[in-house]
Amino acid sequence: MIKKIQNILPVIILLLSLFIASTNFLPVLEYDGEAMFSGFIAVFGGEGRVFGSFGPTYIIPFSYYNFIAFFLPSILSILVFIMVINEKKTSVYKMVLGVLLSITFTLSIILIFQVPVNTSYSTVILGQTVTGNYANYQLAIGGIISYVLAIIGSVLSLLYTILQFEV
Repeated sequence: MIKKIQNILPVIILLLSLFIASTNFLPVLEYDGEAMFSGFIAVFGGEGRVFGSFGPTYIIPFSYYNFIAFFLPSILSILVFIMVINEKKTSVYKMVLGVLLSITFTLSIILIFQVPVNTSYSTVILGQTVTGNYANYQLAIGGIISYVLAIIGSVLSLLYTILQFEV
């Protein structure tokens, strides 16, 4: 039974990480219950508004932290999946990869929680460039789903690490 769990956990972890990346297409930030923009804009940049559906347009630049939050678990999970899929025995090598996955998902949890602060904007008002962030915004449905999936991914990665010890 434990061997089956050991063999299926990398697949489940990979799927969770891909679901985290796919939440980019859902709204990740909201203000007063109104979804403001998707995770794709929060990560790769675009145009947004600070004061709801009215007010000046703000330019949102690419965010490295948001990219790490949404895509690093997927990238590392794909690499780990490719490396361990054919190995059936437990090993220190697989344990170290499990620890790296757990750290990556934990980092993702922290950075997803900080998406409003890590998403910055700039605009020009009366000839002056004004910059800021979306700190008073809350996570929308995409951010909440990715947050929960990252917690589950971190726990499953830790379980995968523990299962690599010889019993």
